[in-house]
Amino acid sequence: MGEFFLWMIQHWQEIIAWALGVFVCFVVVKEFFYRWLDKSNQSNLVFMKVTMPRSDSKLDKEQDTKKDFKETLAVMQQLYRAIYEVGELNLWNKIN
Repeated sequence: MGEFFLWMIQHWQEIIAWALGVFVCFVVVKEFFYRWLDKSNQSNLVFMKVTMPRSDSKLDKEQDTKKDFKETLAVMQQLYRAIYEVGELNLWNKIN
């Protein structure tokens, strides 16, 4: 037991170099895997465009169309964000 600690003290630089090398290799492999996964899932992406018809009644013409447009954009932004977050769920998020 004492010999092992003595060896660790004598070769601490090599141990740190190996640990950093393993960490860097892990990060690089993980990054390549995620890029490969994104590229393979790229064909499954869908572009969604939501349009809302506007009625031409007097009430609609009297309303402030700029305010109505901003409210519609805010609702659609929330919808797109919710759809994006559903796609980003992983096992850990589903458990919690």
